[in-house]
This record gives sequence, C-alpha cells and structure tokens, in this order.
Amino acid sequence: MSALLDDPDTIASLTGGALEQLPYPVVILDRDLRLRLANAEARERLKPPSAEEDPCPPFASVLARSGRIPADVRLRILSCCGAEVRGRNAPGKHDAVFAMSPGHTIALYARPLGHDRWMVVLEDRRRGADSGMAAEENQCDTLTGIGNRRYFEEQLAGALREDDPDRQPAILVFDLDRFRAINDLLGRSGGDALLRAVVGRLRRATRDADQLARLEGDQFAVLQLNGHAADNLAARLVDLLSRPYLVRGEVVTVGISLGVARAPGDGDSAAALLHHADLALREAKEAGGQTWRRFGQSMADRARSRLDLESDLRKALVLGQLTLAYQPKVNLRTQTVTGFEALARWSHPKRGLVPPGLFIPVAEDIGLIAPIGDWALRAACEDATAWPEPLSVAVNVSARQLDDGRHFLAQVVASLRESGLPARRLELEITESALTRRPDEARSLLRELHALGVRISMDDFGTGYSSLSQLRTFPFDSIKIDRSFVSALDGDNDAAALVRAIATLGAGLGMAVIAEGVETSGQARMVAADGCTEIQGYLISKPIPAAEIRALLARDLSVALAS
Repeated sequence: MSALLDDPDTIASLTGGALEQLPYPVVILDRDLRLRLANAEARERLKPPSAEEDPCPPFASVLARSGRIPADVRLRILSCCGAEVRGRNAPGKHDAVFAMSPGHTIALYARPLGHDRWMVVLEDRRRGADSGMAAEENQCDTLTGIGNRRYFEEQLAGALREDDPDRQPAILVFDLDRFRAINDLLGRSGGDALLRAVVGRLRRATRDADQLARLEGDQFAVLQLNGHAADNLAARLVDLLSRPYLVRGEVVTVGISLGVARAPGDGDSAAALLHHADLALREAKEAGGQTWRRFGQSMADRARSRLDLESDLRKALVLGQLTLAYQPKVNLRTQTVTGFEALARWSHPKRGLVPPGLFIPVAEDIGLIAPIGDWALRAACEDATAWPEPLSVAVNVSARQLDDGRHFLAQVVASLRESGLPARRLELEITESALTRRPDEARSLLRELHALGVRISMDDFGTGYSSLSQLRTFPFDSIKIDRSFVSALDGDNDAAALVRAIATLGAGLGMAVIAEGVETSGQARMVAADGCTEIQGYLISKPIPAAEIRALLARDLSVALAS
C-alpha cells in the first residue's frame, strides 16, 4: 500500500471515481484537518455527519463520533495527520501502525494531493479465526492474552514515529524475582497461573492507553505514550506486583525488578529503548531486586565494562590466569587444621586480582561456571595429594554442575582417579539454593557421590529455603553456618540463638557444624559455646596459595584462638 501511494499517477487515479471502489476507508482532509470527502468504506465505518449537518466537520469529531477507535489511537492518528499536513518531513514519513488490540491494528497512510488537500487511508488489519491460529499468535501471547514481543516492538516503533513533543513514549520492562524457585515448587501449570495473576494486577494498575506485552518467560513490558508519569507507574508496579499471591492454594510472594527508559533522551529507536530499559532492569536486580531503576548513561558504560570482563573471563581459563587459594578449617576441640576450602582466584595481566564476588556471578551468567568448576575440582584434588593425611579439600559445586549430574559424577570419579586422592578426603560444598532447582535429581546424585566415599557439606546454611526434611533426606556430613550470622554475634541475640539452634540441629543429626567468617577470638569462643565443631575465617588465615600450606600447618594455632 505504501509503495502505491508514493506513485503520483496512482494517487491521481484514486482521487476520481476509483476512490469509491477501494476496500479501505479513505478521506480527504484540508490544512485544518477538516473532512472534505470520504469514500463509501469511510462513510460506512466512521459514520461522518451528512453534508446537510456539517459539510466539512473536524476529522477529530468524525473519529470520536464513530465510537470504534479508542481515544489514545484517535489522538495518535490526528498527530500523524497533523505532522503530514505541516510538511515537516518527506511525504510518507508519518505512515504508522496503531494497535486496537492484539491481532487488530490500523495502518495509516497520508499523502499530499496538492491545493491544500491530503489523502488519508486507514487500513484495518485483523487476524481473526479465518486467518488461522498461527496468525493470531503472531502478535498475541496465548498464555496471558496480552501482546507478545513482536506486537510490543511494532507499537513502540509506531509511537516513536509521532511528532508530538508532549507525547514522548516511555517503556517499563520488568521480570519476576525468584520466579524459577516458585516455578520449581508449583510446577509449570502453577507457574503459568502465577503469570496470569501478575497480568491481572498489571491490567488494573495501568491505563487503557498503555500497551502491555509479555516479552518472554517471566519478562513483561509496558508502553506509555505519554511517558511523563513513567517513574510513578514504576514505583506503583513494584509495590502492587510484589504483594503475595494465592496460587493453587499456596501463598507465594515474588518481587519484581523493573527498568525504565524514555524517549528521546534514552534512545530514539525501539531497539535502543528496549536495550536501555533492560540495562536499568539489570541494575535493579543487582541492587537486590524488588525495586526499579531509570536508565542513565553510566549504566551503558558499566555494560560495556561488563562485556569486556566477560570477554576476558572466557580467555582466562585457557590462558591459565585462574588459580586456587586455600582457606583452612580448624577443629575447635583439638585446635588443629582438618582441611582446606579451595577458592578460585583470577589474576588478570591488566586488571590485577579480580575479586571472586565480581567474576563468579559473571561466570554463572555466561555459562562458564560449570567448566570453571570442573577445572577447580581437578586442580584441588591434585594439590591435596601433597598434603598429609587425613587433611581434606572442599570444593564448591554450582547449581549448573548439578544440572548435568551424569557429567559431574564422571568429573568427580575422573579427578579422584587421575590424582590418586582417596574419596574420603574430598568434600563437596553445595548451597541450599542449588538444591531447590531439581531436588529429586540432586538427592539421587549426592547419594551416588556419598556412596563413593565423598563427603557432602551444605554451604551457607540459613540463607536459603532449606527445611528439616531436606537435612534428613540429603546425605550431608556437615553444615556450614553462613558468615552473616557469625559477624552479627557480638550485638545480636537473635543471631546467637540461630547459631545455637543450627549447631544443636546438626549435632542431633550427627553432622559436623562449621562456622564461616570467624574473625575474632571472641567469635570463636561464642560459636564453640554454641556447639559448633569447626571454624573457618580470617582469625586463622586468609586464603593462601598451595605453596604456603606447609608453613601454615607448622603454626601453633592455639595462640590465635586464645588472643
């Protein structure tokens, strides 16, 4: 249609009797946007007043009179027509597509006829039952009934083509915090029910003119044609959508992380705005979730730095830049070292020592955590063979490694065989969150590993979703109390009570209880009094290279514990 209307001969032919034969509504407007002529299809659909009532009615009143076009779409149609009449751009610059609903759009084409007249074609595009289900799904998310990514991108692109400085669009992109864990808990059908409940609240929190879409998975977007109120809507959505839901008889709570980007300052194309809103969303998640962030240029700078870090990390393993450091664990009763935890370190030729808290999350995000974990397992087993019996080595295991249980089991068996380290001297540390992804598969895998003689430890106990039944059914040999509880011991009675309760629970189940992050002799005495059997932390030693382990083993640790 657009190509035909760019041909002067075609336009000339349409201004005669052929206009009546077109299957689309076509109107002729003057410079004041008053209706001068309407073809049969336009008269049928728009219901303009008769020539006796009003010979040249305002086009705005004609659109309103029809009752078929929502107010926000009417305003956008008038805005495009006005921009074309004012001649700010080449003819056809303001062609646009407006959404009536998912699967139903109106395409607008406006062209000058000369003599202060303009022709406007409104092409009604519907994807009904006769078009087939596949066509309907092309723009509609079948699970929630709102638009999909393609629908949203089309609406955003159309909004950006408008030439009204008072109606600059803004987009809000958000996803659900902790959705994976809840989906694992409730199953896929329960997760789908939660997504529908979220959309129900989203509809109530937004205006009729706002365009809603499910971009993918648990990620959603809102397009506001007048983006001045985007910040207020962001705060309202974080509050409303983070309240508890009742799903399949279960009360569940999910926060949302949300990013805002607004044209034209944050981008003048659909791709740029979506990218920048996604960067703002990522910053909201890194801030802990259940909050929102507005895009700023500093976010783009940090994203570039992050990409550089990802690129360097992909090379680090191959170039041998990753090494292991070892932090000792000490038995409080005998005041002797019982083993070491292996911790990955990255020495970059230009960045220097990159903190694990920076590169480990990046490795998880880009899928490198499993190969790094495999490398750490092999290197730790090899290093531990040089230590005196019965010192053990503890290796952290990521959730990604547990996802491919057969591969991980084979890696453990190969690492023990190739190094010659007895299985009883290898300890695998598993976080609580890693067990919630696929608990049945994880339980089966850990039992196989335990049967080999490998020891299993629950890491960071108290920070995840563990229950007594998990401790009883998983083959744990020890529990590690998270450092956040230990650091709070000095002035927090609740923290002391929790440490005491965990120690009592571990003792009752026949497990060793290790307190992490012990930095003072006072903390050591407190965790010992509460029933912990071992400690790990800076009081004894920072993580050290393998070459320094023999010197540490020769130290009298009773001095540090008594100071």
